This record gives sequence, C-alpha cells and structure tokens, in this order.
Amino acid sequence: MAKVVGYHTQALEPSQGVECLQLMAKTIRAARLRDSFPSAARLRDLLLSLERGLQLGRYKEYLFDARTGLPNLASVTRVATDVEIIGSGGFPSDPASRQYARALSALRPIPVDEIETEIRRFDPRAGRVEVRVRVTKLDGSGRFTRITVDFSSTQVSWIRPVLRLDDEGVRVALTGPVETMIYRHAAFDAEMLFVRLSDLDGVDVERVERGLVGPVLFALPGGGGLETLAEPSGDALADGWRHVLQAQAPERPVALGAFQSDIAATDIKAEKSNDPLAPLLRDRLAERPARDHASQREATLFKVYRDCKFVTSRELRAVPESLMRSAGTRNLIYELR
Repeated sequence: MAKVVGYHTQALEPSQGVECLQLMAKTIRAARLRDSFPSAARLRDLLLSLERGLQLGRYKEYLFDARTGLPNLASVTRVATDVEIIGSGGFPSDPASRQYARALSALRPIPVDEIETEIRRFDPRAGRVEVRVRVTKLDGSGRFTRITVDFSSTQVSWIRPVLRLDDEGVRVALTGPVETMIYRHAAFDAEMLFVRLSDLDGVDVERVERGLVGPVLFALPGGGGLETLAEPSGDALADGWRHVLQAQAPERPVALGAFQSDIAATDIKAEKSNDPLAPLLRDRLAERPARDHASQREATLFKVYRDCKFVTSRELRAVPESLMRSAGTRNLIYELR
C-alpha cells in the first residue's frame, strides 16, 4: 500500500507516481466530460504538470487523496505556486528547473478553486439581468467539483453590483451574497443548493448543476504488492472494488472512476435518479425529515435529475455492472484500453 503520510494523504515514490498520474489522465480522457464538469483539459494539464515535476526531480513524491485517488490539496497547491513563481521570473535556473518551467508554461493546470461569471441576457428596459456562475474547486471530499448556477434578478440592488461598464462594454462581477452562498454550500448537492440560493432576496434561481470528478480507485502492481488507496469511501463502489482486488490481483495498473452529476432546475419534467450511488434525497430520508423536506420544497418549482457514468479497466467492469443491476439504472460505462 502507498505510504500514509498525513490526514487523508498518501504518497507514491516518483516512478509509481508517474504511472499513477498517467493512469488518471487516461481515465479522465475516457470519461468524455461535458462543460458541466471541471475542465478535462485543465485536469489533464494538472496531472501532466505533476508528472513532469516528478520526472525532473522538482517533486520527490506524489501526494494524493487517500479517499479519492486524486491529487490532494498539497499537490494542486504545489503546481499553482510554481505557476506563479514562473510567471514572476523567480524560478531556479538549473537545467532541470528550466525544462520544467518550459513544460509548465505551456500548460493551464486546474487551480484549487476558480469562479467564472457571465451575463446570459441583460434587458435594461425591464431592468432584468440573467447570470450564469461557474465555481470549480477541489472540495472537502477530495473530489474536483464544478457548480453551475443560472439565476436572474430584477432588483436594482442586485443589478448594480452584478453589472459594470467599461470601454469594452458590459462586464459582470458576482455579488457577495451569491458568491458566499455557493462557496459555503459547495459540498451540498444541487437540490439543497437550489433551496438555499432561493432564500436570497431578489434572486430567481432557474438551474443548479453539479459535475463531480472522482473517486478514481486504482491499483498498481509492484514488488511489494498492490499500491492502492488506504481510505476509499465505504459505499458500494469501494466495496465492489475491494472485493475484486481480493479475488484477483491484477497484473497491470487498473482503475475505476465515477463521474456523477445532479441537476435541480425548473425545466425538468419529472424527478429521477439514474445514479446507482446516490438516490434522490427524498428516498434517503426518514418519515419525519421527509415531510419537512417536502414542505420546504413546496415553495420552489424545480425538480431533480441525477446521473453517473463510469470509466473502468476490463478487470473491474463487473463492479459498475453490479451496481446498475441492484439500483435498476442504466449508465454509461467506458472501458479503459
């Protein structure tokens, strides 16, 4: 097992780290992520940055999250810091560092967090602005998450802070309450975030969507046995992964990744979960909390849809297939080759 070096943190030595990062990149590429997920290209650039850093001696070990198999906060921050140092011209001048700096300068690795805001529509006569906010971050669960929120407002108190004019035309800046609410509740699912945002005065929420990358459970054969995650979550995906690894020790690197999404929107016709790992919230609650939740939902007109797709090595394909049979869902499975 990879060395445990801290809270939710494991480390691989450089050659195994490179092997793991290459496996992660293949898994993310195979997932065919839409815009509602964190950028696949920038995730791969992060993985490639770490790979080059290990190969050129910039990093002495690869640190990853023991729950999800993804680069942990320290690894993402390392790369972000190097990007800043290179940009300021303060990087070391030895040949390996120069080579690493050139490689990193050509990449756009995903940061720890990022917020993007755009105007979908602005009607000055009606005094109405429609805004889309995207927050991408490495959240507390160790997964990369993108939250997309579409909302509108007709209140001057909202429009003035949201819009600003310059020589190039209209620009958009997110107001404090919306930004604070999204960041504070980034770990919530789309349904609960929709409810919380709807409580803000002057905001009409139309759509909240989340796309989550991970976990990516992996196993790397080595001289000392399999290198695997120390703390995979206790859900059915991790249980199935453990069972397969115990039954058959793989002779090559293998991975099993889950890519979940959930949408709460006013244009969804019927509620449904097609995610075998996450039923609808109402189906997970006891009787009394379910009544309270139903009462809370009455004030809003949105419905919820959940989905999940998997990327798996051939040896682990039975795990998502078993989950789908048990939950009665039909999900995409992309096989790693």
